[in-house]
Amino acid sequence: EDWRLALIQYLKGNRKLLFDEIASIPGLAIYQMEASYLGWISYENILHKNPYELFLKNGVALQPGKMFNASNHARINIATPRSNLMEALKSIKHAIGENEREK
Repeated sequence: EDWRLALIQYLKGNRKLLFDEIASIPGLAIYQMEASYLGWISYENILHKNPYELFLKNGVALQPGKMFNASNHARINIATPRSNLMEALKSIKHAIGENEREK
């Protein structure tokens, strides 16, 4: 039981990190998470023909929203070591910055 409680706390920390970082990236938004470890990111306000490819080019393979009939969204799994999540979020932020510079 202790391991489960520790895991829940760890995931809460990852969720907070995800929300804080996405909130700091212009053009991105995140919905309240209904599942324990899956985040739904909106990139509706990103001016790029294919944001999924933009993120992939920068080393982040999000689950494309088109699988769920929401092509301007992506799903991210936060059930990962925090260092992996931090690296993914850093790459997402870099991708958005790169996209802004190219406009």
